[in-house]
Order: sequence, then C-alpha cells, then structure tokens
Amino acid sequence: MPCAALLTGLLHPLGFTILLAWPLQVLRLIPHLGAEGALFSVLGKLPEAQGVLGYWLGRVRRTPTGMIESE
Repeated sequence: MPCAALLTGLLHPLGFTILLAWPLQVLRLIPHLGAEGALFSVLGKLPEAQGVLGYWLGRVRRTPTGMIESE
C-alpha cells in the first residue's frame, strides 16, 4: 500500500489519501481487539503481503524455494 500511495501521489496529490486507510482500519478494529491488538493486526499485514508477493514472484520466475527454517 505505501508503494501504491507513492505512485498515485506522484500522479495526483489526492493519491496520498490512500495512507488514511491504515489509521481508519485500526480505529475500526479497536472495539473488537483493543488498541494494541488492532495496531499490531494492521501492522502485521505488511510482512503478510511481502510473503504473498514473494511466493507469487517465485512462481512466475520458476525459482526453487527452500525451507524457511535453517539448520
């Protein structure tokens, strides 16, 4: 989402309003998870998205993947 906000912000000043989605999502989740749970739930989406993108890029590039665990 930060990349999308930067790209659209360069094209149009209102593109940076995409960044308001994160605080609004935290505010929406506070009644259900509490403040700390809502914040970390939203922040946890970044590594989750990184993993999904990495997986699909690996599939497209046909690169072999190894175990996450190291010996």
